[in-house]
Amino acid sequence: MRASSGAASRLRKRSVAAGLAVLIATNAAWAAASAQAFRFVPTVQGEMRTELSVTGRSLAAVGAALNVPAGYYVRVGAGVAVGREIGANPRNAGRGEVTVRFLADPFAEWRWGPYAGAGVAMDWRDGQFGRAAVVLVAGTDLPTRARWQPAVEVGVGGGARLAVVLRRARRAGR
Repeated sequence: MRASSGAASRLRKRSVAAGLAVLIATNAAWAAASAQAFRFVPTVQGEMRTELSVTGRSLAAVGAALNVPAGYYVRVGAGVAVGREIGANPRNAGRGEVTVRFLADPFAEWRWGPYAGAGVAMDWRDGQFGRAAVVLVAGTDLPTRARWQPAVEVGVGGGARLAVVLRRARRAGR
């Protein structure tokens, strides 16, 4: 009897030791994996922009926009810009725009973060309202400075556009 109860006791001790080893190894693996994981924090990101649009009548404008993540690689944004035409008989002008951008480097692993996207825009001028256009944009985020993410962007659709953008930097990624 004693021999079998001693064997059962050793088996229990080995089982407990093996269970503890598996628990410790699993916990260590989970801690290592979570330390490597990217923490996705979907927040609203504000931006300010200065732009020059070249159409039938060129336009210099300033604007503001908000964008939100729609996953790791996609940002959906909406903004408005107001300005003045350049040239003879200038008029006040503006534009509203909704775009979707695809980020090539959402985790900010590169110094520069290229992106491309598309959307729709509605232009208006004094005396004229409602010229809609499909827009295509391409740009790059520059290195972050003092919690701000500068970017340079070009766009086409209803004319050509060059913009300098200043976005509030995200805590994790772009």
